Amino acid sequence: MLSETAYPGWRAYVDGQPADLLRVDYDLRGVLVSPGEHQVTFVYRPWSVMIGLLVSLITAALLAAFVVVRYRRAPNSNENYAG
Repeated sequence: MLSETAYPGWRAYVDGQPADLLRVDYDLRGVLVSPGEHQVTFVYRPWSVMIGLLVSLITAALLAAFVVVRYRRAPNSNENYAG
């Protein structure tokens, strides 16, 4: 049992293998393990963060493409530049 809130997005691994995450004592996180020594890892990866990351990456790629296209369309000389 870990004395932190069981919030959606947490994943548990026991000895590197995915494990079922249990809600313990009303709102804490826990994992069932067999007797003996084990390595238990909790990872926080909520879908909202993953979707936000995906949207950010797509936006950055589109922005970079826009800059490249805009740069290639720019005139090669500044002879007629009045500004």
